[in-house]
Amino acid sequence: MIKKLIISTVFALTLTSCNNNPPTQTATSTADATPVTVTSNLPKWQLTVTEDSMAIPHTKIQLIYNETISLKEGTGHFRALEKNEFADKKMPKETLTACSGFWAGLEHQLIIVDSSDTWVVKEKYIDEGSDGTETFETIKVIKK
Repeated sequence: MIKKLIISTVFALTLTSCNNNPPTQTATSTADATPVTVTSNLPKWQLTVTEDSMAIPHTKIQLIYNETISLKEGTGHFRALEKNEFADKKMPKETLTACSGFWAGLEHQLIIVDSSDTWVVKEKYIDEGSDGTETFETIKVIKK
């Protein structure tokens, strides 16, 4: 009986994972009741950290979306951020994915926002003693 249950479960999981179309979800924000489409086919961060001869970390920041897209190199250990961190970091509400690195009192943030038929990559630097008025600047536009 247990063997049949395991086989059935594996078979069902195999069938559901064979879908070639990226799954989408429609969510409704309680603040404005506007439907928002969230796709799982977002560019993925590829963050490669190396240290120089003085043990200073440098991160090669790239995106994977149909191909590898090099963005820049940042100083510090960068990591992809979880959605639940966006509010604490005061990221715009349209942020779909983000990464951040910190070194020597300076935080470097990169975000991706959706703009019709493109992904827009933006960045900003936040000094540890700043008043928080820094704004994101567009650094790359990627065709979907």
